Amino acid sequence: KLRKRKLIFLIFAIASVSILLAQLGGNLSTRAPFIEPFWLWTNIGGWAFFLTPTRAWELLLGVLTALYLIDKSQPKGNISQIGSFIGLILILYASLFFHKGTPMPGFIGLIPTVGTVLLIIFAGPNNYIGRLFGWSGFVGIGLISYSAYLWHVPLFAFSRLINDNQPTIWVSVLLIIFSLIAGYFSYKFIEKPFRNRANFTRKQIFTFAVAFSAFFVILGFIGNKTDGFFNMKYGWVDDNK
Repeated sequence: KLRKRKLIFLIFAIASVSILLAQLGGNLSTRAPFIEPFWLWTNIGGWAFFLTPTRAWELLLGVLTALYLIDKSQPKGNISQIGSFIGLILILYASLFFHKGTPMPGFIGLIPTVGTVLLIIFAGPNNYIGRLFGWSGFVGIGLISYSAYLWHVPLFAFSRLINDNQPTIWVSVLLIIFSLIAGYFSYKFIEKPFRNRANFTRKQIFTFAVAFSAFFVILGFIGNKTDGFFNMKYGWVDDNK
């Protein structure tokens, strides 16, 4: 119901508050003066990484991008070449130089996210970067990427638990390959069918969602109360030995 200009201003304001809250994560305190000196701004709290209010600005950048493109054609010529190239450089920089000590998701997170925005706006069939990302191999990886992402988390987590240390480079490569293969089959037989509205009604989707949510909430509650089903896993162990 808002005019486009007012809507953009509102979203920009919310995104600004969100990224500022993320940046202040490690500086917030429960005691006066409640905000630590600003030279500690590299100390971003872990909660800032996981909570929606401190990550919303990333999603809202996408909203602003969509609002920008909704009534505009994609730029062409040299501006599209330069814009898409800068976007790719920003993403590559983040991929190569960000590490576990990088203060995410603070202001430095603007590097890969702005890079992504530039690619969305400028990369197209009329420039080199757009044609590069339009290659069928990259498109295929993009299609299965979410399913592969979901698979790689438990695979790498269980690998570390089994070996009690970081997996070797070769084990990591095998896990990545397996994640991609499993991601392909998940995409083909689970994700793609669920995207087809002819297969499921809205009522069925909500019913399944509520049922599975209730199941996992109850399972998590019981697991918490039983110390991770401790007796079930270790009840057979003789305490006298």
